[in-house]
Amino acid sequence: MIDLQYTFMLQSFGLVRSDTLKEVVYRRPSFYAMQHIHSLFDDDTMPQKHLVVKIAGREVVCNLFSRFGKSIRAYWFCDRMPDSGLKFTPVNIFVPETLEEPVWVEMITGRVFEIPATSVKPRDGGIDIKSVPMWDSPILIAPRAAIPMR
Repeated sequence: MIDLQYTFMLQSFGLVRSDTLKEVVYRRPSFYAMQHIHSLFDDDTMPQKHLVVKIAGREVVCNLFSRFGKSIRAYWFCDRMPDSGLKFTPVNIFVPETLEEPVWVEMITGRVFEIPATSVKPRDGGIDIKSVPMWDSPILIAPRAAIPMR
């Protein structure tokens, strides 16, 4: 949780910020991202395939997983060094299978968004999804039934 803490100053590194008494001052955004990742990627989620594809002229990682017999796809831009910007780029994604009640999951905040039916169009046994917000941090596309909800 705390990777490194200097004893002579108030500086710590890791998932939580601590004071010189090693008490938690606050949780960093990475703490919550790890919480969301670990709640989804448990013993019920199995890796299936790792791909690097071109979408909108950029290289994108697509990792496929299955959870309760449902497909989960993790996407993120991988062709440039990540930066500190929080800007999403809308892209069109083809998913080569149909998804019941598809959702978009932002892994840092853990927020789950319904993909509007107007953004989903059937094609070649799969679906085209318009304007998927993408960036250099993983987002998920999955059926609602595959995502644990509170």
